[in-house]
Amino acid sequence: MAYPGEGGEHLLYEDDGTSQGYLSGQSVTTRIDHRTTATTRTVRIRPAEGAYRGWSRRRDIEIQFRNELPPVALNLDGKSVPRATSATTGHWWYDPMTATTHVSVPKADMRVGMTVRLKRAKVTRASGVDGLDALDGLVGLLRRLTLVDQTVRTLLGDDNRRIVSLFRAIEGSASGSAADALAAIGSVRDDVPELVSILGRHADGHRSIEAVKPAEPPVNSVLIESMRKVLEQTLVQFPSG
Repeated sequence: MAYPGEGGEHLLYEDDGTSQGYLSGQSVTTRIDHRTTATTRTVRIRPAEGAYRGWSRRRDIEIQFRNELPPVALNLDGKSVPRATSATTGHWWYDPMTATTHVSVPKADMRVGMTVRLKRAKVTRASGVDGLDALDGLVGLLRRLTLVDQTVRTLLGDDNRRIVSLFRAIEGSASGSAADALAAIGSVRDDVPELVSILGRHADGHRSIEAVKPAEPPVNSVLIESMRKVLEQTLVQFPSG
């Protein structure tokens, strides 16, 4: 996985995991580095060094570029990698729910290594801010919306369709451009304040119903109110706009 940042390095160490052969140098190390510029993100896997019995030279690799909008293009050792709308061997695909670009490299030769380069799209929000800033807190927001949907969907009636429509907008950007993804993200962020109000209204409605039976614990209103507070806290942490 490659996370945002100017760059980083990692040394992957492997041995057979069972014997003490590592004491006599029976191991393999692979250097991996990640570099980021305004227009590209690059992961370079250097040729593996060393050996041990059972080590697999050829293997399926998946590289993940986290916290990214859909790229303009993706290259493996200078050659274009085709795009897919879901996990597909030998392709790249975008998961909008985690803002991650996945790259599948089947039967990669670890003795040769590889270079995977993602070309970023240049997108800007209406406010003039770099579009990548829109990803700040997005994954956490989507997880909270999922929690709200799973917890109170049967209590919101037709209003739950608002949450479903937001998920559909985000999921639809899996096959779209960076601009499409940014528009979907903007819709989600802009609708959160209204969702907070909707949850508050439903909580009040269930309190009125529960007040008729004061001997019974107020279950539904408490559930809805707890989810309202979850989204309200999200607004404080990551305001829209």
